[in-house]
Amino acid sequence: MKIPSLGTVDQMEYPYFELCDARRSRESDLPVKVVFVDPYKVGIHEDHDPEKIEPLLRSILKVGFKGPAISVMDSGNLGIHKGVTNGLPLEIDNFDVGIMDGHNRLAIFKILDRLGVLNHSLVPVQLVSSDTVLVHTRSSREDTMPLPISEVQRINRIDGATLSNQSPSHFRIYLRGGDSVRFRESQPDTIIERDELIDLTKFDESRLDEDEAFFSEYMPVDKLKAIFAA
Repeated sequence: MKIPSLGTVDQMEYPYFELCDARRSRESDLPVKVVFVDPYKVGIHEDHDPEKIEPLLRSILKVGFKGPAISVMDSGNLGIHKGVTNGLPLEIDNFDVGIMDGHNRLAIFKILDRLGVLNHSLVPVQLVSSDTVLVHTRSSREDTMPLPISEVQRINRIDGATLSNQSPSHFRIYLRGGDSVRFRESQPDTIIERDELIDLTKFDESRLDEDEAFFSEYMPVDKLKAIFAA
C-alpha cells in the first residue's frame, strides 16, 4: 500500500513510501506504524558496523531505500504510541525511542543528512510498543542469552552508551503460528525511491573534509569520497 503524507503536514515535506509484504510479515499480527522522527534523537545500544554500512550506502545511492524500516521501541513511556498516524512525523524528545534493529541504517541516514543530500530531515522508522516484544537476546559463540528489555531501554536513554558485550543482539517476536523469529523477519519492507529520498546534485565533497570528525566515526573519509565518486 502507498501511504502519502496527509493531514496538516505539507505534502512535499515528507516522502511517499510504500509498504510491501516481505519475509514472514504476513504471519505477524503486529500493527505496522511507520512514522518520521529526528534521527539524532533516537537512542542506540550497539555500535554500528562500517563493513555493513558501505554496501547499504552504495545501494541507497543507486536505487533508494528498500528493506525493513529502522525499528524502534519506546524507552519506557508507552504513551508515545497514542495518536500515532502512519506516514506522519512524530515529535520526540531525546531518546524517547531507541533502536531495536537498524543501527547501521540509522548511521547512513545521519551521513546523508550531514552531507546535505537527504531530502527530508526526518527518517522513517517502525514504532513498536515495548510490551509487544517477546524477548531480547544477546548471541555469542558459546550461547544465546536473554537480556532484559529494561536494560536495553536503560542504555538507549544514555547518550553515546552501548552494551559492553560486542556480540550481536536481536529482538524476537512470536508469529501467528507460534514461531519465534528475529523481529525484522516479521516486518514488511519499506520502499522509498532514490529521487524521493536524496538529491545527489547537492553533494559537496568539501563537507567531508570540513566535518571529518563526524564522518570518521562511521567510515574513513577517503572511503566515503570514493563511494560518492563511483
